[in-house]
Amino acid sequence: MSSIPHPEKLDAADLAMIRDVLRAGGFRGVDAEESSDAKRAASALLHSELRNGTRTREALLLSLQSKREDLHRCLRSVQDPQPLEEAA
Repeated sequence: MSSIPHPEKLDAADLAMIRDVLRAGGFRGVDAEESSDAKRAASALLHSELRNGTRTREALLLSLQSKREDLHRCLRSVQDPQPLEEAA
């Protein structure tokens, strides 16, 4: 049996770090102005980053900040889909 934890399983320390990074990034807490969808997307991003090996608070926060606009762009496209143009 390996001493390396399975990457799919996040422990209590990982979850606490995700909460801390979400709070620091403005996606968690009473002062967070982000939508619920943006908060969920940010949380999913951080879970994915942890599973892929990003293990420090600073690296997770940098990843979240660098992908903030992408999260919002993706959410806007889902919330306001463009109508398909009819073929002429």
